[in-house]
Amino acid sequence: MFQRNFVQCIRFILTKYSILHFTNYHNSHSDHRYNSLAGMSFIHLNILTTMQLQTIAQLDQLIGETYQECIEACSTCALACDACSSACLREQNLEMLRKCIELNQDCSRMCSLAADYMTRNRPWTDQVCLLCADICQACAEECEKHASMYEHCRQCAQACRQCEEACRQMFTA
Repeated sequence: MFQRNFVQCIRFILTKYSILHFTNYHNSHSDHRYNSLAGMSFIHLNILTTMQLQTIAQLDQLIGETYQECIEACSTCALACDACSSACLREQNLEMLRKCIELNQDCSRMCSLAADYMTRNRPWTDQVCLLCADICQACAEECEKHASMYEHCRQCAQACRQCEEACRQMFTA
C-alpha cells in the first residue's frame, strides 16, 4: 500500500508539474507553440512526458520487484505498533505494559525507517532491514505476553511477526 501511494504521488507530481507549467503559459501567451518549460516546444514536452513515464515505470519495477512486500509489511507493522502503544496507554495497568509501549514505539520508528530506506533504495538498506527484523521479533515477543488480555497486543504481535518474516526473507531469497 505504501509503495503504491508513493508511486502515485511521484506520478501526480511529475504530471502536474508539466501540465501546470504548460497551462500557466498557455493562458497568458497568445503564441501556443511553446510552453513555460524554458520555451520548450510541444514536441519537447511530449518527449519530457514520455521520459517521466519511463522513469515512473522504472521506479515501479525497481520498488515492486525488490521491496514491495517488505515495504507493505513494515508500513502495516508501524501502524499496528502505534495503535497498540496508544491503546496500552489507556489501559489500567500501565506499569505492566511499560516495556510493551517502549518496544511499540521503537518498532514503529524502525519499521518506518526501513520502509523509507527501501523506498529510496538507500545504502545500508540490508542492515536497516535486519535490525528492523530483530526489533520486530522483540516487540512481538513482548506483545504476545499480553495477547490473551488485550486484542491490540495480539494484532500488534501478528503484524510484527509478519514484518519480521518479510524482512528476513529478503536475505534468504
